[in-house]
Amino acid sequence: MLRYRELAPSGRLAAHVECLWMLEGPRWGGDESGPSPVLPDGRAELIVHLGDPFEHHPGAGEPRRQPRVLFAGQLSEPLDLRPTGSVAVLGVRFRPAGAAALLPFSQEEMAGRWGSLDELAPRFAREFVPRVLDAATPAEAALAADAVLARAVDDAADPAVAWAANSIVESGGSHRVADVARTLGLSERQFARRFRRQVGLGPKLLGRISRFQRVFEAFDRRPGGWATIAAQCGYYDGAHLIRDFRDFAGETPARLLAAADEFTSRLSRRRSMSDSSNTNRAP
Repeated sequence: MLRYRELAPSGRLAAHVECLWMLEGPRWGGDESGPSPVLPDGRAELIVHLGDPFEHHPGAGEPRRQPRVLFAGQLSEPLDLRPTGSVAVLGVRFRPAGAAALLPFSQEEMAGRWGSLDELAPRFAREFVPRVLDAATPAEAALAADAVLARAVDDAADPAVAWAANSIVESGGSHRVADVARTLGLSERQFARRFRRQVGLGPKLLGRISRFQRVFEAFDRRPGGWATIAAQCGYYDGAHLIRDFRDFAGETPARLLAAADEFTSRLSRRRSMSDSSNTNRAP
């Protein structure tokens, strides 16, 4: 069984990082099992494999083994991963616009991609990687990551875009992009350009992903009843919901939820499945 825990970030880091999380346990599935999907959620992440790194299985081409420390940009389609051994992962889940305030590379260029932190941000990696990998336990690794990231905060990041991205996510994708842009005194084109540069996705796409993610929480409250769930989450009808699931998960909602293994369930439904008694604040 996989164990999932979260730590709240410390101090001013909380404006840019949603949480630090740990996933530990034996390899899920068997040696012959296929990869499991990680689904889009509107967040970029910094991933540290304290155990055996995962393999990425792209739709075409050979599997690629991930490095021990990597940055994963914003997703708009599933990322299929397979374990290669024991699971011990530390993740830093950024707020929608948070990574741009901490890491010195283009979020737009990293959308849909992952890469070694050593290659993307060598100066930052020289401090971050040894501090985290040399920690004695995953909890200590999380505290080390928090400390290094807190020193890296760049207050020059665009606060208007951060506010807008958080607003779109908190509304579950219901805010109209034109209204958000107008609130900031920008044209839609200006707003979308600044937004993509800092978030990695356009505002309309982030809104769609936020609405898609609401479905998991609604399903936990009332399994089945897709017409009701679609209406609760802001979809026109069940067909509209199914189209988004095909785009972001590659499956209909019923098939995905029936087939999801523990790994996909933990990371797709983490807000409802993580034990609140295991959610703490980093000192």
